[in-house]
Amino acid sequence: MTNPFEALKVLVLGAHTGAYQFFLDRFPAPGDYLVAKRFRDARDGGKGSNQAIAAARLGAAVTLLSAVGDDDMGRASLDYMQEHGVDVEHVRISQTLPTGLGSGFYRDDGTVMGATYLGANVEVTREYLDGKRAVYASGFDVFMAQCELPIESTLYGLKLAESSGIPLTVLDPSPPDALIGRALPRVNVLRPNEPEARVLAGLDPTGDEPIEAVASRLAERYAFELLIVTRGANPCYVHTAGVGRIIPVPQVKAVDSSGAGDCFNAALALGLAAGWDLMEAVEFALRAASYSVQFPDSWPAFPTYAEVLKSYDGPALSS
Repeated sequence: MTNPFEALKVLVLGAHTGAYQFFLDRFPAPGDYLVAKRFRDARDGGKGSNQAIAAARLGAAVTLLSAVGDDDMGRASLDYMQEHGVDVEHVRISQTLPTGLGSGFYRDDGTVMGATYLGANVEVTREYLDGKRAVYASGFDVFMAQCELPIESTLYGLKLAESSGIPLTVLDPSPPDALIGRALPRVNVLRPNEPEARVLAGLDPTGDEPIEAVASRLAERYAFELLIVTRGANPCYVHTAGVGRIIPVPQVKAVDSSGAGDCFNAALALGLAAGWDLMEAVEFALRAASYSVQFPDSWPAFPTYAEVLKSYDGPALSS
C-alpha cells in the first residue's frame, strides 16, 4: 500500500505544553471545587506539537517551530516527538522559562475543558522566526499554525509562509480571542470549531444562529479560500466560494476527545496537499479524528495512514 503523504513536507508553527489531566464526573462550576476520580501527568499537549505528531504519524516529513524549557518535561517531549518522526532541531530551548503547561478536566463522555500556561512558548518571537527564514524556504508543501502562541508571532509566521511560497496554509484559530479586531493574512484554510467560529464572527459562543449565518459573517471579516467548522459528534460544515455544505461524521464511542481537532487538521492538510478532492480530504480527516477519540490521550491515539484506511470498514458517515 502506497502512502501518498510520505512525499509531503509539513512545517508546523505552534505551542507545545505538557498537561495535567483531572478526570471528573462533571465539570466544576464557578466557585466549585471537586475531587478528581483520577489524575494523569501527561507530556502530550499543545496544538503545535499535537498537529506535528499527527501529521508525522500519517507519514509526512514534519518540522516543528516551537519552544520548550530546559527541564525534564521539555526534554521528554522532544525525545518523544523525535522518536515519532518530527524534526525538532529548530525548537527553541528556553534557559529562563519552563515548558508550557495545560490543565484539563475530562468527563466520562470524552468532553474536555481546561486552560494553558504558555511558559517557554512566549519565546517564539518575530526575532526567532526571522532566524528560521531558511527553514521556511526549504520546500514545504504545507504550513500549519494555531493561536496558542503570542498572536503577533502567529500572524508573522503566516506572512513568512506566504512570502516563502508555501502553497497551502492552514490556520486553526484556537483560542480565537486574540484574533478579534486583527487583520488576518490570507490563509487557504480556516478551521475553527463551532464555538470558536461564533466568537470570530462576533457572536456568543453558545448562540443558536444557523451555522450558515456564522460562516457568512466570517467570510465578511477574514480572507480565506476554505472554511471548515468542526462540531464534535455533529456534522461539520464546509464553506467555500460562497457555498456551504453539511458533512456527516462517523458515529463512534468517544473515550477522549482531546487532540481530535488537531488530528483532523493534520489529516485534512495532508489530503489537500496530496491533491485529493475536497470532500475526499474532509472525509479522511473526519475518519482520522473519529479514530483518535476512541482511545485515551492525544499523541498515542493519533492514527497512521493505514489505520485510517481500515476505519472505512467501520461506521459509515452518518448525520
